[in-house]
Amino acid sequence: MTGVDDLLALGEDAIVGETQELALRYRLALEAGSALRQIVDDLSDELAARMETETLVVRGVGRLEKKPEKRSTWLHEHSSAQFRKDVGETAIRNIAVDRVTGVVDYERMAVGRAVVAQLWEYVPAFSSVKAAGRKDGIDIDQYRSTSTVTRVELNLEGEA
Repeated sequence: MTGVDDLLALGEDAIVGETQELALRYRLALEAGSALRQIVDDLSDELAARMETETLVVRGVGRLEKKPEKRSTWLHEHSSAQFRKDVGETAIRNIAVDRVTGVVDYERMAVGRAVVAQLWEYVPAFSSVKAAGRKDGIDIDQYRSTSTVTRVELNLEGEA
């Protein structure tokens, strides 16, 4: 296997072969996919910067349309851990504090801590935590830096 062109030429036969050969093809496909995603992003950014209007029809290609896209990253390397901690502590407080008296029940707090620790084992993805945190006053945007960029979407000719 010498390259992406050879891999593409295999078509459905790309999954035929010895494990070592399939693993090499898989690695090549992953590397090519990553490189192509970067090229797609770069081309989209450059086209968006060059377009003077929101829509541009390019003969033989299709219709390009500018679209805003929200991007976010953690504010710093510890933001995701801090977010998890804050969400967990808020849940524990909600369980441990008696809503009528305001007294902290330390046994309930211990149970809450155990449940939260177990929950993080089952649900490590933050996308599933955002809504619950927001409901209790924890906004993930306080832990992330957000920006809006303009991307280009292509509607192919004939689909335009």
